[in-house]
Amino acid sequence: MELEPAGNHHLLHDGGWWPAPQDLGAKLRSLMPALDQVRGPVARLLLGAAGWTTRPHQVVLADRTVSLGYLADQPPSMITVRCVDGGTFVLRIAPSFSR
Repeated sequence: MELEPAGNHHLLHDGGWWPAPQDLGAKLRSLMPALDQVRGPVARLLLGAAGWTTRPHQVVLADRTVSLGYLADQPPSMITVRCVDGGTFVLRIAPSFSR
C-alpha cells in the first residue's frame, strides 16, 4: 500500500483510505507502514468516535505500540495522524458500503 501526497495544499486532507468494516485494529496495523512513510513513525491516531463497532486503544507493531484515541467532535470520515517528530497530518476515510 502506498499513499500519495495531495497535489493541492489547500485541501483539508493529505491522503485517503477505504477500510472494510471488519476488525479496526487489524486494518490499522496493515495501514501503519504506509503512514510511517509520510513523516516517519506514527505515535498516535485520533479517530472520530462515531461509526466504529470496535474501538481498540492501541495497535501493537513489531517495533512499537501506537495509541488510538476517539474524539466525539472529529468527523468519522477522518483520522488525525500524530508522528513521533511532532508533526501531524490528516487521512480521509471513505465510507464502507455493504454489498
